[in-house]
Amino acid sequence: MTGTTPKVFPPIPRLIGERITLRPYRDDDADALLALYGDSVVTRWWSHEPWTQRQQAIEYLERMRRDRVDSEFYPWAIATNADDALIGTAALFEIDRTHQRGMIGYALSPGQQGRGYAPDALRLLLACAWNPPGLQRSEASTRTANT
Repeated sequence: MTGTTPKVFPPIPRLIGERITLRPYRDDDADALLALYGDSVVTRWWSHEPWTQRQQAIEYLERMRRDRVDSEFYPWAIATNADDALIGTAALFEIDRTHQRGMIGYALSPGQQGRGYAPDALRLLLACAWNPPGLQRSEASTRTANT
């Protein structure tokens, strides 16, 4: 026995805004995730092809739970307050406590774009990141063609 202490990361918080909530994923988000990441408009800016199978969404949800055992990151569903349905995703990841930085990312269903939900989600995410866990810098990869 090596005596290694398992890592314990804070739970994924529920962040409530005026119009949207960032909440932990649920198993019943699989269909909405398939619709989101199965959309070629959304995935043209991602590093994977559009999903074609519900199983891909189920495996994604399983991977998010499993990977949090060894790595600190915060994946959220972006949900409307009206019905708590997933309309997008947001994440704080690649957290580097030494340099007090983390990466951020998000995706919104095309039908929900242009309504101000992304800035709302980013305000909630950054408020969470810059308070405990106390990061001082956030980074995002962008593409100039992604208006």
